[in-house]
Amino acid sequence: MVDSKLKEIINRLAKTTEAEETNRTRRFARDGEDVCAVTYDPTTGSFTFEDLKRNESYEFDNIDLAAIEVFDIL
Repeated sequence: MVDSKLKEIINRLAKTTEAEETNRTRRFARDGEDVCAVTYDPTTGSFTFEDLKRNESYEFDNIDLAAIEVFDIL
């Protein structure tokens, strides 16, 4: 079986959408340093991707698009 980094990212983000989940933010690190964070908003169903280095954020209504941004930055 081939390991998929993108699938791992999607699985982490999917956990933020679960009803019982209280922590809606997932942080991602490269070389031990946080480089981005993704927060799920259950009221809108959207994911906010935050680039911690550039201090920029983007909103996505699709988990796949948010995961691709995380994958690209890592």
